[in-house]
Amino acid sequence: MQTAVEELAIALDVKCCDAVLYTSDRQSSIIRYQYVASGHPHTQGQMLYVADAPEIYHQLQQQKSYFAFCQIQATPIRNHAAILACSIFDDQVEAKGIVGDLWLFKDIYSTFSDMEIHLVQQVANQCAIALRQAYLYEAAQAQVEELQKLNQLKDDFLCTISHELRSPIATIKMIVELLNNLSEQEDGRIEQNSQLSCQYFAMLQSECDRELGLIENILSLQHLQAGTYPQQLTNINIHDLILHIIEPLETQFQNQQQTFEINLAPDLPTIEIDSSSLTHILTELLNNARKYTPAGEKISLVVTVIQDETATEDKIPERFASKPSFLQLIISNTGVTIATEELTRIFDKFYRIPSQNPWKHSGTGLGLALVKKLVEQMNGKIVAQSANNLTQFIVRLPVVHLHSVTEEN
Repeated sequence: MQTAVEELAIALDVKCCDAVLYTSDRQSSIIRYQYVASGHPHTQGQMLYVADAPEIYHQLQQQKSYFAFCQIQATPIRNHAAILACSIFDDQVEAKGIVGDLWLFKDIYSTFSDMEIHLVQQVANQCAIALRQAYLYEAAQAQVEELQKLNQLKDDFLCTISHELRSPIATIKMIVELLNNLSEQEDGRIEQNSQLSCQYFAMLQSECDRELGLIENILSLQHLQAGTYPQQLTNINIHDLILHIIEPLETQFQNQQQTFEINLAPDLPTIEIDSSSLTHILTELLNNARKYTPAGEKISLVVTVIQDETATEDKIPERFASKPSFLQLIISNTGVTIATEELTRIFDKFYRIPSQNPWKHSGTGLGLALVKKLVEQMNGKIVAQSANNLTQFIVRLPVVHLHSVTEEN
């Protein structure tokens, strides 16, 4: 484009030639490429506004043509000159719009011949084709880079998942061999062997649960993506369900020297919801907080119900006692800040935050991706925010009250 502008200006002996490209709203444009003869001011990079010369831009944008005029009053374009303006467009103009304009400036009272105008039109057309191809190439390159990133993430995932799947199996095999060795011992140490057997069986159970959980996560994510995930709505007392979910996690927080605080609203209702999905969402988010929270820091859970005041009475089923509401879960942890560039990718499949794991826990990069899919499956929303050593996940799920805890009592 720069070469075209320079050669055109030299060939037609003009004092200035500009290639001006429009912004996306077509209300302004920028002088992107420019040739200026010696002794004349440079204006490359200058922003031009349609509102400053509506009659000129109307002809360029609406009529998709060219016109020459003599400018005798100062405007943001260029002062005191004979001007030829020509639209830059190609055969995709109806779908894509005009790309920009070519502006050529001669001394005042000069003219542009028919041959010069024809040449400018030909150059403008070729510039439009070149620009379209450049935009397509840019878009293609962006897609290639995104695919390369995705392929790298998939490669990392396959490497990780093979390790994650192999590790429990190897542990299970070792424990089975140890149990076989214990059963073959006949030296009278029955009580000691019994204690070891209990420990081995507990380890065996833990590794089996780990393997099963990993496989279930993979299958659930596939079902959610395929739109075949089974959703089972049941009437659940939220207060009791939350306490049941966090009970096995509290010991883990204590073992990692983390403070855990829970704040349940006193009027949590019984609601109709997929309790299995809710359990998975909350468990994963709390485990995620545990994984990334250093010792001595705090993890908190706040559960409230926010009524949807926008709902109208005619949309509320008769069997429900009040308006639809949002069940809001806020999971927070202190001691770590997730960088903005990491935060934008935190729900991507296979993605794991680098260098933010003080406990060196393993992971596959599927946990938060699955959480987001489950929340969306329940017509809810989840957002993550992090600043000043505080990270929060806020989940809102639309629910309808059946009755509150106080009503039950």
